[in-house]
Amino acid sequence: MTVKMCVLGSGSGGNCTAIWSRKQGILIDFGGTLGKEHWKNQLKSIGLSPGHIKGLLITHGHGDHINSDTLEFCSENRIPIYIHPKTFKTINSHKRYKMAIREYRMKTLFKKHPMKIFHIGRYRILPFKVFHDDYFSSGNAGQPLGFCISLRNYTSEIKIGYVTDTQYLTKSALDSLIDCNCLVIETNNDKYIKKVHPNHKNHLSNQLAAQYINHILKNSSQQNDLSVIVCVHISSHNNRPRLVLRNVNNVLNQTCRRDIKVYLAEQDSRTRIIKLH
Repeated sequence: MTVKMCVLGSGSGGNCTAIWSRKQGILIDFGGTLGKEHWKNQLKSIGLSPGHIKGLLITHGHGDHINSDTLEFCSENRIPIYIHPKTFKTINSHKRYKMAIREYRMKTLFKKHPMKIFHIGRYRILPFKVFHDDYFSSGNAGQPLGFCISLRNYTSEIKIGYVTDTQYLTKSALDSLIDCNCLVIETNNDKYIKKVHPNHKNHLSNQLAAQYINHILKNSSQQNDLSVIVCVHISSHNNRPRLVLRNVNNVLNQTCRRDIKVYLAEQDSRTRIIKLH
């Protein structure tokens, strides 16, 4: 069994990640100022057609993760949007989104899920609570979520952990990420860089992300479970790629896991296609 994953873009300008297998795929977020055509072109570049996509997971209600382009794209392709009820309530309270939902006849496309395991096709989704809001957003994040996404056949299971836009992780959330084959984790800012934007307080720092990676590695039941780490939502103001790599590589050296591949997601270009077996 092979599962492919690609971060199509990550940052305050927009976020979208694709996970797919031979039979079906899912997206995580589809928003921002880059526009619908940008994401469609990115999907085309990895050979993933909208008809292959069985659902869109929404992490939270900020515009760089869900916006009018999201609604239009999902309406055109009849892709269900899986969203927490609190986040849907936030989205539906905005006049422009409410009008779009009505215009595109989307009410039945929204699948409001509770904080428990659910399925999108063959994908098993475990949502967990994260913590992300700030003065600028006026509370419109809804209920921010991270996800553990699993695909299983008769002989094996592939598990992907996805965490972005959070101040910190609870122990239960962190423990759910143990034994992931691939970890997508926010490394937004570095605590030693003078901050030019106060919003960094609502995002994971390099140092905190490194602590979490260390915890996951030390507690995984099989030494070689985690093979790929993708660092996302890297601030262009409050971080530097070399600092992200320094912090992550320090952990990998300390835990003797230099075999793990590390990728940095960018805003305007996608990562390579990552194959998980």
